[in-house]
Amino acid sequence: MLGAFSCAHSRPDGCSLPGKGAWREYRSKHFQILADEETNPTKLVASLEELHAAVLSALVDPALETPSRIRAVVLPARGDLANLLGPNVGGIYFRAKYDHQPTILFSAESVNRLPQVLAHELAHLLSYYFFPRQTPWFAEGLAQFVESVAAADSQGRRWAGGQPMNGWAGRFVPLLETRQLFTAKRWPAGPFYITSWLLYRYLWNQRSAQFTDYQRHLGTGESPDDAWRSSFPEWDPAKGTTMGLDTKLEYYQRHAAEGLRWEVKIGPIDRSYSSAAAPRGQLHMVLLEFELRKTNPILRNSLRRRVAQEVLREDPNYPLALLELAQLDNKPALAEIRAATTTRNSDGLSWYLLGHSATDAAEREAALRRAVELAPWNATAVASLAEVAIVLGKCKEAMVLQTRAVEVAEAEREREGSQEVDGLRRKLANYQSGCGGAMTRNFLGPESSSTGTPPLATVRHASRTTESSDSSR
Repeated sequence: MLGAFSCAHSRPDGCSLPGKGAWREYRSKHFQILADEETNPTKLVASLEELHAAVLSALVDPALETPSRIRAVVLPARGDLANLLGPNVGGIYFRAKYDHQPTILFSAESVNRLPQVLAHELAHLLSYYFFPRQTPWFAEGLAQFVESVAAADSQGRRWAGGQPMNGWAGRFVPLLETRQLFTAKRWPAGPFYITSWLLYRYLWNQRSAQFTDYQRHLGTGESPDDAWRSSFPEWDPAKGTTMGLDTKLEYYQRHAAEGLRWEVKIGPIDRSYSSAAAPRGQLHMVLLEFELRKTNPILRNSLRRRVAQEVLREDPNYPLALLELAQLDNKPALAEIRAATTTRNSDGLSWYLLGHSATDAAEREAALRRAVELAPWNATAVASLAEVAIVLGKCKEAMVLQTRAVEVAEAEREREGSQEVDGLRRKLANYQSGCGGAMTRNFLGPESSSTGTPPLATVRHASRTTESSDSSR
């Protein structure tokens, strides 16, 4: 049984992808968009680029560029989305299982009003370029605080700092004690999300200068625990002095509509784009993980091989397909992947796969540093670089990198159910045991200037143009 998106000769172009027309690739400044040719590309590009600009402007001032494009797969109709994901799903963000590339998936029928979840997940993705180390509460609080920029009001204005989930403030959800946000490994979902949002909102509104200082510490790659103690010494979880903060959050929960929000001013937006035939093989690879879920386990390797072969017919140098076939045939693919990086210099996946395939430690390190620079949100890439650092005798750097990988994976697990965090923690404990537990340098340390983090802009804070209440919307 092959998945619903496998190629067959049921259309003029010889493929059974959804829609009536051929699929196209539209490349704008920040997106690689894969869509049926009957979808209006001008509207698609404008909608996504405006959302990107709003999220970025809500995060930092001035808005800084990030070094990668986000992939958007746009199915022709809501029915196509329902067939793939189930009913009542407006859109999703995911890191594709096979190439780890950030991907948003929605239908063309949502182009005039993109689902709020996409703004939430864009905030997660973009924030890692400015705050390379984040705790789960900060990551979720920030994303919820920013997500309201997705919807413009009746006058076309976009506001950050609104209530999460389109007004669901969770006034009846019991809050966690704030010390739990710093010390627990897992949290009940509802209380965790509401407490994280309230904490972020409270700090942004009432402790703006301290909160800006905290985010500046995070922006340098400093440990989140050290950054918190430096900026908020009066609330130290290790000393049990966070009870006063619990009281303030309980008040905020009862009066959730109070507090400042601000209008996000979006500057000029580049709505230009190029158009080409879609890399259909890549599209099949993106959707393969959904196909495999519906395929008999006995037939999954056959499906993997068929899709990889399809990818290589569309793109002979696609590194993931090369690796997929090599794994199925139990053969090395180093030479092919090394060659792929020469034509895909800005492709984090190619460098990541080279880092895993190379046998020379120096080549692995250089490839993985490039991968982390292009994809700072990829916990696996960061952990791989830590492993190479151990091989090269850079213990302190390895521990800093592995700690960061754990932090990214912890935040990801709350969003996407990632299970890799426990293994990453065990490896961190091994590194600490072998290296003596001392960590004295920030991310990548003085040995390299390639952190993947742009120069830190001024973090958004409450002195910006604001309104005092969400109720005026």
